[in-house]
Amino acid sequence: MLRHVLRRKMVTVSSFHTNFDQYSRHYRIGWANGTIWRYLRWFHNRTRETYVPSLTTIKGLEALGFERLVLWPRGVDGTLFRPDRPGRQQVRQALGWGPNDLVISYVSRIAPEKNVSYLADALAIVAARRPDVRILFVGDGPTRSDLERRIGAIGSFAGYRMGEELADYYSAGDLFAFSSLTETFGNVVLEAMASGMPVAALRAGGVGDTVRPGKTGLLVEPTEPPARFAEAILALIAEPARLQAMAEAARAYALSQSWDAIMSELRQRYQLAIDGRASASPEAAARL
Repeated sequence: MLRHVLRRKMVTVSSFHTNFDQYSRHYRIGWANGTIWRYLRWFHNRTRETYVPSLTTIKGLEALGFERLVLWPRGVDGTLFRPDRPGRQQVRQALGWGPNDLVISYVSRIAPEKNVSYLADALAIVAARRPDVRILFVGDGPTRSDLERRIGAIGSFAGYRMGEELADYYSAGDLFAFSSLTETFGNVVLEAMASGMPVAALRAGGVGDTVRPGKTGLLVEPTEPPARFAEAILALIAEPARLQAMAEAARAYALSQSWDAIMSELRQRYQLAIDGRASASPEAAARL
């Protein structure tokens, strides 16, 4: 397809939003990494621009020889994902939780590339120290059965949800815990923030660019053990006023990242590319 449009001298742009090399390691095809990167570099460098969801990912791609990279972050629907969802209490009641119980949530695929084993170890420590805390997993995937066997006694598993129901499950949480190392952006993090949850995450990929440590959540270095991640969560939930302030700041930040604004800027960028005036300058890398 790329060769087809280039032969016809059509304006072509591309987007990069999956860390294929990291996924390949988790699924035992890491031997193909060199071939994958050579192909991806060849493909993207033949387009006029490549739109990338985070500055961290841009820096990583530049180090691999990718050219003309422009930041294109993701947006969130703040009217769908919000803390005052009508289904918040229904979800909590269905799970046997009270309106004031503190809930730590995870929403995403339950799969090796999401580093859920690390998260399970950390949450087991949290639950041992704070047995009053509730833990909610929303999502499905190949690691779910293993995770349920490991921590089923301390966590509730809601399975795959979507649309309004998914938004209700987001709103049922008070703190979002996410330990993935493979995110070029991490849409679930922004959805959690829009739902009024501060985020506890590893400083990796696009997630590290989204969370503002001490303001909208906390970040732990990827080299730290699960016990350090657990300690960070325990310290935060021990201060309800601080947790609430972060929740409000997280919601405010998410509302500033509307899809309307982000897609409007993308349309402008498309027009520049069509007019032949697009160039991935440092200014473009700072914002689409």
